[in-house]
Amino acid sequence: MSRRYLAWPLALTAAACAAEPDDRDTDEVAEVDSAIEFTTVCRDGGAAAPAALTRLVNPAGGFYAPPGSVLPTVVEATGDEWTYVTVSVHGSGLDGRTSKLDIGSTWLGPHESIPFDMPVEWLPIQSEGAPSWIWYETELVTQNGSVTIPSPPFAVEFYPGGQGAMVYGPEGKDWGLPSADAASTLAALSQVASPLADVHGVLFEPQWGGFVDVTWLRQQDPIAGAVGQTAAVVGPHADLLRDGTWEGGEAYADWAPGRTRLCTSWRGAFADAGMGEDYLDAKGLNVVPARRTRAIVTSTATGTPIWSGYTDVEGCTPFLPMAVGSYTLTQIPTLVRDVPEGGRATIDVFYRGGGASRVGLALVTPFDLGLIPWSPPTLELRPTLVDQVTSVAAVMTQVVGVVDDPGLVASTYPIHADERCGEFEACADSNGVFLGWNFDSRTHNANYKYVVGHEFGHMLQDKLMGFVVPDYTDIPATPIPWCRCDHVDVHNQEHCLQSREPLEAALLEGFAHFYASKLMNDPSDGDCAFNYYKEHLLPVTSPETAPFLIRPPFSVSCNAPVHWENDFCLGEDTGVERDWMTFFYRIHNAPPSERVSLNELKAIMQHACNPETEARCDSDLVSWADILGAALNRYGFGDPRAERFALEASISGIDH
Repeated sequence: MSRRYLAWPLALTAAACAAEPDDRDTDEVAEVDSAIEFTTVCRDGGAAAPAALTRLVNPAGGFYAPPGSVLPTVVEATGDEWTYVTVSVHGSGLDGRTSKLDIGSTWLGPHESIPFDMPVEWLPIQSEGAPSWIWYETELVTQNGSVTIPSPPFAVEFYPGGQGAMVYGPEGKDWGLPSADAASTLAALSQVASPLADVHGVLFEPQWGGFVDVTWLRQQDPIAGAVGQTAAVVGPHADLLRDGTWEGGEAYADWAPGRTRLCTSWRGAFADAGMGEDYLDAKGLNVVPARRTRAIVTSTATGTPIWSGYTDVEGCTPFLPMAVGSYTLTQIPTLVRDVPEGGRATIDVFYRGGGASRVGLALVTPFDLGLIPWSPPTLELRPTLVDQVTSVAAVMTQVVGVVDDPGLVASTYPIHADERCGEFEACADSNGVFLGWNFDSRTHNANYKYVVGHEFGHMLQDKLMGFVVPDYTDIPATPIPWCRCDHVDVHNQEHCLQSREPLEAALLEGFAHFYASKLMNDPSDGDCAFNYYKEHLLPVTSPETAPFLIRPPFSVSCNAPVHWENDFCLGEDTGVERDWMTFFYRIHNAPPSERVSLNELKAIMQHACNPETEARCDSDLVSWADILGAALNRYGFGDPRAERFALEASISGIDH
């Protein structure tokens, strides 16, 4: 079967079902894209789910795992060095809870592998009648450092009474909801989320000595006990709720008795986290406020909304007057931010498709008011899904709610979080971002926050100022290995951080690297980490040394000049992405009197492309002389911004 591995010098892969010693009929019932690779559950004799439990709605590809089933898994080192490996399995579900179970640690030699079976009954969260999301995390330690690689999740839904579980793919259930209009869809959604009384199951809690029933845990925290289990609704019907004109309801900026504000979040799992950056820096799972996110609060009793709109920069609704009763909060990965010129930028995140066939996501979290003796001023809802869409939404909260000068215009920014770009694994232009599996089928680009930021940077650049000619077919021939991309396996070899390219291509990619770095770093710190996702070849510095290959993800500075082209790859009308990234980051984060904003960069680039009309760039050819001349035209000789522009070009090594 086709393999999907985790990256870095290690892979978790699924073992095929083996015939039992007594020659019983053993099937591979399904292959689930569960993040390790395809996880295969073995069963005897083609067992079917218990007939009495067919009320569960399962998408195509889901399968029944009877009691005693295991998830056969192989840990495989793919690098040429010894690796210390620690594997853990994580769960997210029930009433917003997370849990972790350590599997173990071992040394693996080059290309060595070791199998293990994960019993379904040992999964750290086991919710009955509703899905929990399960993923693996692998910490890898080599002589080059350490990294934690999370896998995309798969869903597991247990039957009561120890009758096994349903296992299905990372998109959750297709609930078969009506898609005629938003109102009927919303009414149906209010009935989808599990009522609080129906939240049953166990989770692994080391502090309590093992698996603990969630009903008992809820009694220990009455306020947390008011929140139910999130349902993930996937399909075209989820997209009907994106319409931001459908807003309103009684709401207040301040608290008073009987008013509660609801705060929610997005969860993202990233393989390129914890390497010196400032934001989304937790290795593995990150939970961030769902800033400026589309949200609808619905009365379960009536199925009608009492408020709809967008959360604030803390991921919270206004204070809402709500009587004792049951409610749901539905959040949709549509994020907004007002732009200085007027209007609103709207970022839409979905799985794939377009128009009426677009596959979107809605997370529905139920909660009760009245289980506790007062209305809490703030109720944290903790939706539990973590997948490609939620991970991308977590990155986009940086754009709408954290960074200054995001460069947005009044437009819609669509992101296909699980759809490849034709022959490429990821791409973007003004029409949208596409993120899919990488060429090696081991990793997904939605789980690399710097890839998400990079591709969004391309879309933003095209909308803001247009593209110079995006030509990667005419990369100047050079025999120097560390000025090429022949060493890249995980992604395409069209271009890379160190390749010598036509100036326009290096500028385009350098801008996208800069924008990803802008999203993940606090400029007041003075440092800047860019966590790269392709292999990197270090140059030979003496006859006694050999080129050294660094596997992704790894971190480089995005504001410390390295002069890669000048020192290793000098050419005519060419550039290197890393040098241009450094240039953009340094002029954008210069002292206020010398700083170049994104709108000013737009004016400079459009003058460089079209000096007479200053129209947006449209596959234009430009030179460094054109760009420097445009900056001088914008600011004038002697202006500190013009002087900084020229100085940083020289420092970064792009002024030729």
